[in-house]
Amino acid sequence: MIKESYYNIHNILKFKLVSEKENWLEFLDRQFKYFSIDIDKEDDMDFEFRLGEMPISLKTDTLKVGKYLVKEGIIYWEDSRKFGKWKIAIKGLNEKKTTIFFDGNDLSCKYLFYQVIEPLFYYKLSLKGYILLHSSCVGDGERAFAFPALLGTGKTSLLLLLLEHGMKEYFSDDFTIFSKEGIVYNYPTPISLFDYNVAKCPFIKKRLTAWERILIARNSWIYKLSAGFAKPPLFANLDSVFPEIQIGNSKPLSAIFLLKTTTNNNFFIKEDVEGSVLIPGLMWINKFEFNSFLNFIEAYSYGNPQKGVFSHWEEFKNNLLGLLKSTKCHEIYIPQKFDYRNKEFLDSLQKIMAK
Repeated sequence: MIKESYYNIHNILKFKLVSEKENWLEFLDRQFKYFSIDIDKEDDMDFEFRLGEMPISLKTDTLKVGKYLVKEGIIYWEDSRKFGKWKIAIKGLNEKKTTIFFDGNDLSCKYLFYQVIEPLFYYKLSLKGYILLHSSCVGDGERAFAFPALLGTGKTSLLLLLLEHGMKEYFSDDFTIFSKEGIVYNYPTPISLFDYNVAKCPFIKKRLTAWERILIARNSWIYKLSAGFAKPPLFANLDSVFPEIQIGNSKPLSAIFLLKTTTNNNFFIKEDVEGSVLIPGLMWINKFEFNSFLNFIEAYSYGNPQKGVFSHWEEFKNNLLGLLKSTKCHEIYIPQKFDYRNKEFLDSLQKIMAK
């Protein structure tokens, strides 16, 4: 039985999911449950994701660009990663409404979320004057503080530390939405926890159930036995881990702290950095996160030259410049093996955040 689900992200992006695969809808609905709505106007959608079907024919008038097949307004390709295998077609990438057809094995759904849906959100948000940045974000009830970082740098561990020690609001763990005028909008997907988060933030153990601790240990063994091939996280809902913390809706951004790893043994916080200095690092973070997106959008542009130039990186950069123009900017250098129980670090960070 085909089911439809509708979502509205702060009246900025609207989309619907259509599928008869209930396990896929359950996974995606858990990611987007905060934005779930009743049926909305069909002509008001930015995206329509049709899962488990592939009705588009590319037998004629098709240009082959690497692994991609491109024709008027459409791009198609097949791909795989680790245990996931899928095929996908995107229609009307630069139209008001973009339709995505996706089909694959049961393990491919998470790749749809990370490799297709979120990069497409980034793309359309950039064109609308907003920013989707790989960043965690918390708030004190009046202001928001963002911590962009490359994967594995420590933004989730830092998020846990700040929620444990006084922050009142949670906005996001993985990606955060900003307006170029300096407003933060929440993007509250489940928190992804790994064994290293628990090792760096042992205080989190008491907030997890016995079963959740078992799952983290099991996932750690899967990672080791697969020689790093499989790396499943524990998806934890905020209300179960931090029931006292509110999910913030939108707040003015007070400061942005770009996290960087260092080979030194001690942390270092560099205050009051020029916003323009942070731009290359912030752009590189999203380029790293959305690497597959870069390939298919370039292939689509090559096969659809009449559709115009896709200047998403220029739009993204201009939006960042607008955001950082009125935002305090800092850099945090964190050792690769860092214990977040370090009181000096927490005191130093809280002192800067209080300014």
